[in-house]
Amino acid sequence: MRDKKDFDSDFINLYKWLFPGIHRFVFRLIGNEAEAEQISQQTFTKLYSYFKRNYSIKIQKALVYRIAHQLCIDVLRKKQQEIKMNKSEIFKNQTNINPQDNYIRNLQISVVRNALQKLAPRDQKCILLYQEGYSYAEIAEITKINKKSVGQILSRATNKLAQIIKKGEIQ
Repeated sequence: MRDKKDFDSDFINLYKWLFPGIHRFVFRLIGNEAEAEQISQQTFTKLYSYFKRNYSIKIQKALVYRIAHQLCIDVLRKKQQEIKMNKSEIFKNQTNINPQDNYIRNLQISVVRNALQKLAPRDQKCILLYQEGYSYAEIAEITKINKKSVGQILSRATNKLAQIIKKGEIQ
């Protein structure tokens, strides 16, 4: 059994030697200074318990990095689960929409769909592709329209769509 004084001295020296590197390593994995500090401290707490149990550790540096890496993975998994839970909460909240609000939203969608039907097929495609996030160049390539004309076509089609909705020309 090691002497308590030697044990503490060895551990403190190891801590001073490895802590800065462990902290940088954890910060790169986690990306949050406060969490990196906490995980780095937890790493050495676990290492201390290994030493306390008098484990003979040949490659101390590798063990410290392995402990830190595992703690980071645990934290990242918890974050991922929280994100999934938050997404499910958002979905749950969306499904609990007031029926009247849901009816109004569906009515608005129906009005826009019917108004789109009144537009020329080329204009419909351009508006729908733009709403899907396609660039002017991509829209031009897909619809075989001159790239310089896409912006003008979108502008005119949008104005025409607004006029159709405003005038109530929808069935």
